[in-house]
Amino acid sequence: MTRSELKPRRFAAVLFVFISLCIVNAAVNASAAVSHNAVIPSGRSVAVRAEQTVQPNTQQGPQESTQKSISPIQPIMLLPRDVTMLKLNRAVREIAVSTAQNPMVNQFVTLDSAMAYLSSEFEKIDGFSPKILDDVTQKIRSFITQQHYLAVSPQTIAELSQQDLSLAAQALLPAIGQPVPAQYFSQQVQQSLEQASVQKEESDRALSIAVGTPQETLRYAIVNDATAFDVVFPSVDASVTDCLGNLANTAYPSANGLSMAVENLLSQMREIGLAAVQKTAGATDKSKPGVAIACPLSDDIIKRFQADADPVDSLDSGGEDGAGNYACSVLTKSEIGPDLLLANSPESCDICNTETCHSIADYVSQVQNAVLSMAIKPFLRSELSEIELSTLPGCGECALPLKGTTIGFYPYWLASEAYQQIGFPSINPGYLNFGVFSRVAYFALPLGSDNTVSDQLHWASSRLFENYLRELQRFNVQRDIVVVAQNWKAWRGTDDIRSYAESHYKTLQSIQEQAAHWGGINGVIVYFNDYGRGDNANAILTYMSRLHDVIQQDDALEKLELRLLLDIKGLENQKTRVGASVELSQSYFAKLTELFMVASRDEQLKSAASELEKGDEPIASDLIDQTVPGLETPKVKNILVFLNEPSSEQKKRLRMQLENEFKGEARVEAQQKIIPVLGRLTLGEESAEPHRQFIDDLAYLKYNFGGIGLWSLPLTPQTDKGKADIENPVMSIFNFTLKLGYGDTEVGYVDTENMGWLAAALQEPAATEVLSVCAYACPNRIAVLWMLVVLIVFNLIFYALYNTHCPTRKVMKAHPVTFLLLRWSPVLLALLVLGCNPFFYPYATPMLAVGALSMLAISGYRSYLKMADKLERA
Repeated sequence: MTRSELKPRRFAAVLFVFISLCIVNAAVNASAAVSHNAVIPSGRSVAVRAEQTVQPNTQQGPQESTQKSISPIQPIMLLPRDVTMLKLNRAVREIAVSTAQNPMVNQFVTLDSAMAYLSSEFEKIDGFSPKILDDVTQKIRSFITQQHYLAVSPQTIAELSQQDLSLAAQALLPAIGQPVPAQYFSQQVQQSLEQASVQKEESDRALSIAVGTPQETLRYAIVNDATAFDVVFPSVDASVTDCLGNLANTAYPSANGLSMAVENLLSQMREIGLAAVQKTAGATDKSKPGVAIACPLSDDIIKRFQADADPVDSLDSGGEDGAGNYACSVLTKSEIGPDLLLANSPESCDICNTETCHSIADYVSQVQNAVLSMAIKPFLRSELSEIELSTLPGCGECALPLKGTTIGFYPYWLASEAYQQIGFPSINPGYLNFGVFSRVAYFALPLGSDNTVSDQLHWASSRLFENYLRELQRFNVQRDIVVVAQNWKAWRGTDDIRSYAESHYKTLQSIQEQAAHWGGINGVIVYFNDYGRGDNANAILTYMSRLHDVIQQDDALEKLELRLLLDIKGLENQKTRVGASVELSQSYFAKLTELFMVASRDEQLKSAASELEKGDEPIASDLIDQTVPGLETPKVKNILVFLNEPSSEQKKRLRMQLENEFKGEARVEAQQKIIPVLGRLTLGEESAEPHRQFIDDLAYLKYNFGGIGLWSLPLTPQTDKGKADIENPVMSIFNFTLKLGYGDTEVGYVDTENMGWLAAALQEPAATEVLSVCAYACPNRIAVLWMLVVLIVFNLIFYALYNTHCPTRKVMKAHPVTFLLLRWSPVLLALLVLGCNPFFYPYATPMLAVGALSMLAISGYRSYLKMADKLERA
């Protein structure tokens, strides 16, 4: 074929290609415009930022945000919306992954079109509310990135035609304007050429031309990162989330506390599930200790285990099962699911000798991580509100003297509009029965990276704490501040640690100066989180010793009481027994002895016993002096310990730990200095008796430790009508339990012996239900005291006028009842002052005795004068 014969054919091919390109280009532009507009539902706006403000995200963005360290100052609360999301997130992940894996869908011209498409897909999920939809779309936005796309260009086709590669040009013609992720462009072109059976040499040339002359464009696509999806959108099986709802709206003091609560809940669900399976399998129905919960696993899960002929193992069973048993075979499934709650242990299954097996611990850990990722909330210091704390109607008495210390915590987020906006319960204003609380602690002052107090929160403005301090002072409740030492494990160097204590002292000094007008603060609690038995306590010892010393040198702060607050780690794993000994390095409390115990007390008794054994009898008075409390004052008044769930076990483990760490008098003293802090006070709907465990815990703590701490201060919220909601069973139970046995010095928790008989009589619970004079006299004790002074002055004036001014005497004789009341009113008011003012409790009985004797003496003297006058007249 001659060159002249080829020219007409080449011209026709080029003309054909040119016309085709024009048609394809027009179709592509039209389809792009249609696809962009079609995914946005008509009449609906999508809440996303403008495209110009969006910066491309990396794939690591979502993951990095979840790996930030948790600060103890962050609130940990599972909200009802979080529980709902744990149930719905599986469907969210499926939509996100399927979209990311579909290259024909996962290329959006604008960010708005991507967000609109995903919103329309999420709306199809049952249970999605507008608020949840908004939250999910904002989270998924971090996965949408601006990516580089390439497409076959008209220039590529023209160049291929000019290079006598018409077959390759025809093969790539349908791909004109069809964007492909840049990393897959070469692969896509090669695949198209292979499908058209283009020879290898021509294919290589065509690929080189296509790669060199692509049509470049930017598209928005969802990053396909399954791990990150799991982190940002954690999910839990529906049968478990229904039970997790009972943990909602409860603040936990630490991530460990919530993890333990979740593990305890799943353990109870396992017990109920095993009982259901065993009952069907013919096993004897043995009653199990503890409280039965009312949120079992789904019927589908139970039926899968009931299909087996052999019953699954119980919690305490150590028997072996064959590989055919579902309770064993379920361990080999690749997916970790709720079926593992009823599975046997891998050690008891032969199939696990040859195959990889999961365990119940794997599922528990998965649920714990999912719940924690939803429950841990950010630290929000903006929009703090005034702390509004008032007395519960009908409970106006001041704090009663108790045999132990009762302390409640007031977290800063209770008075924060920012947290209410994200769904936290509104308990400000809050109402409290102050009569059964010795102290209330504000939680907390955080430390910054330089270990100084980074934010004073409510204490930065007197407007925010004025009402709080005034009310607590009125009702004689002591006020504490918690300082969170979140980085204490990284503290190094004695001088540095001491400087931290001195810095915190200056902050406390500043707060005390601001708060002095409203009663000030009475104590400081330093919180050391994640305290393990193997941790080195030198940093704690150095810090607390220096803080104590600098406070004692300040006259304005010397009466501040220091306390420790510990989040103990690993107590639930302690395998111990009565009489076991604990090495000092592996102890929790023994290595802190120099802070909170009088070391000489036990040593002196040992020394006395040694003298007796040698035949040297110590002087009895010396022994008495050695054991009198108060001769030595420890640096730390108490150690408070968070008591995680299940509290029925943890409180006994805590006491056993003290039994094994201390001996003799030191053991008794340690128990008197340790105060467990209860977390969740109600078992919610998972128990037929939601407050039974709380009642049991109170009874145990009353008689085994130095007091009772409540992390969740049982505040009563305000109703829509602006009044206190009287229905607060937790507060009622706490009040009744502490006043149980009132007046009985053996079993009663109220210290009526040190109150004096008058105060004990006036504040007798049976009497206060009818009329409580102390409900007025104690909160207004300063005014009552001034009224007493004024009445005494008035009586003295009228007494002088009665004896020196005849007109006044006539008026007084004309109104005998009025002046009789005036004469006796100071006596009645003095009784109220002595019986209702806590300051006068120690002096009430002797002052009453002196007053009674004085009245008898005056009455006798007046009788003597009258008799003498009659004798003179006779």
